[in-house]
Order: sequence, then C-alpha cells, then structure tokens
Amino acid sequence: MSIPVISATLAAIKGLKRICPQCRQEQLVPRGKKQATVPCRFCGALIPPSGHPQK
Repeated sequence: MSIPVISATLAAIKGLKRICPQCRQEQLVPRGKKQATVPCRFCGALIPPSGHPQK
C-alpha cells in the first residue's frame, strides 16, 4: 500500500474512535453513527459525537 492510502485509512478510523467520558474506555463506532450519540459498550454511558461538548 502507498503512504497516502494508509494515511487516509488512519484518518477515517480516528474519526470513528471515541473515549467514554465515564469509564475512559476506547471504542470504534459504526460509520453510520459517526454524528450520533451512542451508548458505551462497557458501562452504558452515553458518548457524544467527537467534537461536541459534554453537558
């Protein structure tokens, strides 16, 4: 693979990775839920989309 392809892939994955504000576990969210608030798979707390402030 070329460097640009690897860079694009890593950038896409980074946008899907979230850290739970409660338990601090990392998880990847499906591409279709990138802009949605999702529950943590580990503790059930709601994780807002990346770049959105917590209430």
